[in-house]
Amino acid sequence: MHLISDFYRELNRELHGRIARYGANGGKWAETVRQIYKKTKSKSILDYGAGKQSLARELSKYDIRSYDPAVPGIDHLPEPADLVCCLDVIEHVEPECTDAVISHIRSLALKAIFVVIACKASSKILTVGRDAHINVCPIVYSKKKFGPSTIARASSRWRTIWSKNSCGERASSASSVGYAMTAVTPSSSSN
Repeated sequence: MHLISDFYRELNRELHGRIARYGANGGKWAETVRQIYKKTKSKSILDYGAGKQSLARELSKYDIRSYDPAVPGIDHLPEPADLVCCLDVIEHVEPECTDAVISHIRSLALKAIFVVIACKASSKILTVGRDAHINVCPIVYSKKKFGPSTIARASSRWRTIWSKNSCGERASSASSVGYAMTAVTPSSSSN
């Protein structure tokens, strides 16, 4: 399973070091994570693509672990957790690695997955001159790949428990603004 190329890992490490706010926004989703955690009766959380670990700081009273292949110290492959959060990460995944990353996230989630995907270009630029959001696609593609029932379609074991799309229904370009958000849980879990 190829989750990230060595070249792209180094580009992201450099960006994490150069820009203090890069990878520091996970904490803004803390209240939603708390709600999903409670709804799914989770006991552990994995922040997949944790960056500066702001979600872990916001949820310090929870059993929360962090994983980010571009951040030394949290770059080792993680153990499964009840709730896996992947917040503002997929748009940074190399397109050829996207399916492997989604499969990896599914394999780590014991009870639920919460995914937030930015539907817009980034203000951060990699040292090679490319936008840090290398995987921003038209909203139609994003909804098909990451929308409310995507993970459920990919595995009949999962069903959608919460979804919100603020990208705009008519948006069709990579410059769409907003987020696509989905939380899924195994079919056998209770609401």
